[in-house]
Amino acid sequence: MSYKNFDGNCVHVTFSLSEIGSHQVSAEFVDSRPSYAGPPIASKPCNVEVKSGPVEQLDLQLHAPATDDPLQCGFTLAACDRASRKTNYHPTSEWEATVVARVLEDHLVRIETNAVTLNARHPTVKGTFTLVPQRQEQQELCACTLVFNVQSNIAIRSLDQRTMNVTLPAASAGVHDDTAINDNENEEVQEASRANIAFEEQPVIIEDDTEEEEKLRVEVQTSICHQNIENAIARLLKREGVSPAIQSYYVDIAATSDLGKLKRDCERFQTGIRNHNAELTERFKDFKNKYDDLQYKTEVTDVKIPASCKDALGCISSLFSIDHPRAADIQTALSTAFGEDLNSVIFQSDGDLDEQMDGICRQSKCRVKSACLVEQDRLPEDVEESRGALGRADSFIVLNKSRDAETDRKLLSFAERFFRRLVVFEQSDDAIRYRTRSMLRGEMVVGLDRPNKVISWDGSQTLLDKQVRCARMGIVEYWRAKAYKELQRQRDELDSIDKELKEIIKNCQELEEEEDSQSTRLTRRKRVKNQEQRQEDGEDELRPRKLFPRRIEGHERKGKANDTREASLAVTLNLK
Repeated sequence: MSYKNFDGNCVHVTFSLSEIGSHQVSAEFVDSRPSYAGPPIASKPCNVEVKSGPVEQLDLQLHAPATDDPLQCGFTLAACDRASRKTNYHPTSEWEATVVARVLEDHLVRIETNAVTLNARHPTVKGTFTLVPQRQEQQELCACTLVFNVQSNIAIRSLDQRTMNVTLPAASAGVHDDTAINDNENEEVQEASRANIAFEEQPVIIEDDTEEEEKLRVEVQTSICHQNIENAIARLLKREGVSPAIQSYYVDIAATSDLGKLKRDCERFQTGIRNHNAELTERFKDFKNKYDDLQYKTEVTDVKIPASCKDALGCISSLFSIDHPRAADIQTALSTAFGEDLNSVIFQSDGDLDEQMDGICRQSKCRVKSACLVEQDRLPEDVEESRGALGRADSFIVLNKSRDAETDRKLLSFAERFFRRLVVFEQSDDAIRYRTRSMLRGEMVVGLDRPNKVISWDGSQTLLDKQVRCARMGIVEYWRAKAYKELQRQRDELDSIDKELKEIIKNCQELEEEEDSQSTRLTRRKRVKNQEQRQEDGEDELRPRKLFPRRIEGHERKGKANDTREASLAVTLNLK
């Protein structure tokens, strides 16, 4: 199974099943976030049925001749998919295949048969054929080739030829000058001269069948491996779709017939991924250690909001958090710049708030201000950024808690208007130069080397003890930080790329192993065939050249005639 993408609150995955039949498939979702400790969530099972592929080839099986008719052989044809599984399915619903058997050497052996037709309603059919020898003088052994012609309206692999060795009786076997042979003897001669078809050398047949099946298996496995490689390359994240850190060592992977080059490119890419993963692991640890070392992680406020104040969303320090690697210094700078304003309570509506504010002030131990979520235009774009600055304070602020989309949008708009007045620099000298050169009315500046010193547009300065005792903003948890999420995104990209690279390498290795194994099998079979051929050649040297002795005129005997009565026709099917 492999992950594809998210679509809203749905995740799309792909998986494959190779076993034919009905299956029940279900998924289990596990939230891996450190802040989530809930149990896994299981989906409802769905029924999936795996069927055979479309018809691509025919399976031919030859049968022994019937006992009542030794001249007649049978065969069975079955429609199969690419993996040799029987099937009747094809996108062309009215598919049809007609098969006719014939022999190439019809001057030696004549075949009598009828055409058979396969289709979706009859994916398996049986047929018969009869071999009728064409007798010739002193003919002992002939080889004929059995061919099955296929005509179809779909693409079907042709059937292999079958070579048959046919031993024929001599034409003179039942014809003699000796008139002393009686009628019973004539009947015996005729009986002996009848063809008797039998399957011989069965181990050879099995071996050839196995070789054919092995050839098809190798073809199917090779096709699957190549397809897996193409699919993995297609799923591989492209250079323009990954983070710049990965682009620096990205290796373009393309399909090629050179498996060695493909593996080397993948392994080179994997080396960069391993180094990057090691770097990310250290940065993850550094993030967590820095967060653990923070002195003030959570917000501080003296405001108490009673439950009766339903329109109050909370105070500014509790509604927002700081998200930046320099969060601790920015926390001090915000407390210095805004002070008790961080205790301001935000209401959803701008109606009569006196009664609610009275209740808040009675329970709080500080001076409380109020603010409402009202629609205001954004500030002009030309003041969004300040040259040389780390950024405006609103760019470091995130929501503590998400509500409905409209409320979230209004809260972020409020934070932009409220915090953007503070311009943050790395160094105080840069902040002073900005104040002298281009500071706008109402702005404040601060340098993070002295976060407890804030300079206002009118020249006034605010100083605060570094140990913040007034209102304080909280700092977002490290696993929610933008920088941490960016590292996690890089880790996810690396995992996705590495998974596809492993898939490519695995299939390349399988292809190489299959090629080596096939070469070994071919060498072994060739050696066995050569040995068998040498044995057959040795037997041929000892075998008489003629099955029947030459008749010597004037010396025929009944014994000679009886010898000829033992002759028979034998057909051996060597499936190649």
